[in-house]
Amino acid sequence: MITKSQLPEYPKTEVRDSAIVIIYENGSEETWGYEPNKKIAAEVAQDIELGLKAINYVSLEVLRCLSNISDELVEFGVPREYTNDYILEGYSKIARLFNQLQYAQTQAE
Repeated sequence: MITKSQLPEYPKTEVRDSAIVIIYENGSEETWGYEPNKKIAAEVAQDIELGLKAINYVSLEVLRCLSNISDELVEFGVPREYTNDYILEGYSKIARLFNQLQYAQTQAE
């Protein structure tokens, strides 16, 4: 179980020869790229691993929050059969904000 004080164990990265390899929890692997300098490859692999674990953590936490929101809506008296619809509508509102942020980021690049 993930606590707020730790990132997920996966994905992990390894440097094999000059290849930077991502290893997923299910055992599948993906070669991210190649770096002939072993020191730089190790640093890149660490950065990639940290970023992927952070993304995984965010995804898991968002799912946990959605479950909590659903339970809270029921406690507020909202029928359970409507909670998914209301959560989806709420998500749609904030998705527009994320799309605007993504657009702004691509314009800055």
